[in-house]
Amino acid sequence: MAFSVEDKRVIKSLRQNKHYGAKQLLKIFPNKGWTLEGLKKLIRKTDATDSFARQPGSSCPRTACTDCHIQQVEELTLSQEDGPWTCSTQRVIAHQVGVSVAYVNTIIKENLHLKCLKRRKAQELAKNNKLARCERCQLSVC
Repeated sequence: MAFSVEDKRVIKSLRQNKHYGAKQLLKIFPNKGWTLEGLKKLIRKTDATDSFARQPGSSCPRTACTDCHIQQVEELTLSQEDGPWTCSTQRVIAHQVGVSVAYVNTIIKENLHLKCLKRRKAQELAKNNKLARCERCQLSVC
């Protein structure tokens, strides 16, 4: 079971003040569901760094979701404003930027807050058809 922030504080204070080990802490708190190896690892970490917080840079570095890639994906996805029908698919964007399609999808969803929709073919309506649709729509509302 994972350690809560309160549990970590109690473990750290008991370790520093009374020099309790992992087995003693398990005897004191049998209902917590802690494991011996998990306690040993947490105690080693607090002894070495005097903190139970994660160290900066300890996670996997973000190589694909950099600001440069986000800006490139944004330019390629929002290219419709300047010229209609110029937007690219996620595969084409991924190839141009040099990242995977999954990262392009993540950038579009999480960083740009957009929805990815598939382009579908549709027939182009003539002016007569548009007018007829508007008239029928107005008639059905009344």
